[in-house]
Amino acid sequence: MLIAHGPAGYLVGVTATRARRRLDLVIAGIVGGLLPDLDAVGYHLGIVQGFHRATPLHWPSVWIALTLIGLAVILFKRGMGEIITVIGVSALVHCGLDMTMAPLYWGAPFHWHSYEMVHVPGGWSPYWLGFIFYWTFLPEIMIWIAAFWLWWNRRKRVEQ
Repeated sequence: MLIAHGPAGYLVGVTATRARRRLDLVIAGIVGGLLPDLDAVGYHLGIVQGFHRATPLHWPSVWIALTLIGLAVILFKRGMGEIITVIGVSALVHCGLDMTMAPLYWGAPFHWHSYEMVHVPGGWSPYWLGFIFYWTFLPEIMIWIAAFWLWWNRRKRVEQ
């Protein structure tokens, strides 16, 4: 996925708020949706070497652990626990979306077999054009449409 992590995180955050208006959970969803790609920033800056999805930020085990920690924190400090949980779930959604068109190490750091649902053929310059012109870009557009539609309808309800 190239462009759908933020909107997918928005959808997770809005879903977590239910009928209540919790901007903190929406922001947590967006942050969690984008957080795993901090390693890509490091990769492009020359800080991270190798395949950027092999770093701990793209290990689902890290986000599963964070989600479990968030659920435990809910017992003691509800608001903070909900924020931590939404960040963890949103980052897990990020990992799932990445796996649709790029290898991901679901068992890391315990097992280093990569899983990929669809292989996007290479050969494009720049490389990201291959992702845009392949059919797997359509779900990204649909996630954007869903997020925009939800935002628009929630905005209209506030104005009424």
